[in-house]
Amino acid sequence: MKARILTGLVALPLLGAIILFGGSILFFVIWAATLLSLYEYFHAIESTGRRPFKIIGYCSTLIFPFYGIYEFLPDVYNKISSYFLGLALLVVVLLLYVMYTTCVVKAEEYSFDDVAHTLFSVFYITIPFFLIMPIYYGEYGKWLVFVLFIISWGTDIFAYFVGVFFGKHKIMPKLSPKKSWEGFFGGLVGSVLLMTIYGIVFTNRFGKFDWWIFSILGLVLSLVSQYGDWFASSIKRRANIKDFGNILPGHGGFVDRFDSVIYLVPFVYIFSLLLTGI
Repeated sequence: MKARILTGLVALPLLGAIILFGGSILFFVIWAATLLSLYEYFHAIESTGRRPFKIIGYCSTLIFPFYGIYEFLPDVYNKISSYFLGLALLVVVLLLYVMYTTCVVKAEEYSFDDVAHTLFSVFYITIPFFLIMPIYYGEYGKWLVFVLFIISWGTDIFAYFVGVFFGKHKIMPKLSPKKSWEGFFGGLVGSVLLMTIYGIVFTNRFGKFDWWIFSILGLVLSLVSQYGDWFASSIKRRANIKDFGNILPGHGGFVDRFDSVIYLVPFVYIFSLLLTGI
């Protein structure tokens, strides 16, 4: 627990500073986090005997320079943005051809399960991390990026301490023996409390939103956050590993720390679009 707390005390202000003063720094940090998370995920899958197409998985992060162009060359970005989606779809189709052809030609080495795990890595890790960029560059930018970590880490912190001190009724002992119903509801209450406070601050800053919207958001997204944590636990159990990595003392690897965040990103991205349309 001591290592967990110390890592949090260092990571929280550092992350807050990166988001506040972000720009190109945030861009490169997210890109690096994506690559490290892919590395941890592939390592876990390989421990089950599968052979994902790692190079293709890593190459999926090359969509990040698209927002790098926005940061450094906005005029170029405006010229190519209308073609980006079509180009991205073309690349995906070509990569699918490459993987399927490899499975046919080298059937003794690769299977279609390997293709599935590779594609899943893109949807599970790369795309959610990538969507942080349009949230950040949107109308409410860093204020909504903070929502990701307030809900994810707030839920985790409250669930952890309530579970440690009061947890008696286990949710899924075989999947995650330390998670309890007491911790689950503690996480929900903590997320609602933190998002209510944040909603009041957000409302005072932007004026046209009701704070209770953020309270509801805290409740709903805390459920999503905890599901993301359970899903990552299921992968670790199948891979027979305790953590995805050990780069963060007391927390494990990047996937261990961001498993909830990557599940939350699509929902917060949709919420950002709804706010913009209000």
